[in-house]
Amino acid sequence: MSIFYLMPPRPFLGDRFADFLQTLFPGLAWDSLSRVSLAEMLGAVASARDDVYVVYRDDLPREEGPMRALVDGFGAEVGDEIVEVRPGGRPGEIITRRWRIEEEATAMMVSDASQKRPGATTLLRSVANRQ
Repeated sequence: MSIFYLMPPRPFLGDRFADFLQTLFPGLAWDSLSRVSLAEMLGAVASARDDVYVVYRDDLPREEGPMRALVDGFGAEVGDEIVEVRPGGRPGEIITRRWRIEEEATAMMVSDASQKRPGATTLLRSVANRQ
């Protein structure tokens, strides 16, 4: 099974890293290009691990939901875990939600999926993070 980290857009993530780095490098400015590079470098380090994939929300098609986009565009499969990281309601707050792509043998298929893949028996379902 693989783990997909669905991260916020690169600029948002880069801003969070730059805020943290200000504590280590006071007075050093991080321009917008540097901030995006920070997000990409950290994503590359995480992706170097076996069965770990980092996907930035700005790489997902706007017209598709995240589950469908991860399956169709990034190769996520039944049983894979998704760790969705997103901004919270307060400044600097980060919220994570974990869910899996599951096969539902008896569930009704999503009509959208059956039109693209006739005979498909996979229903993508979000499972709340159980802590």
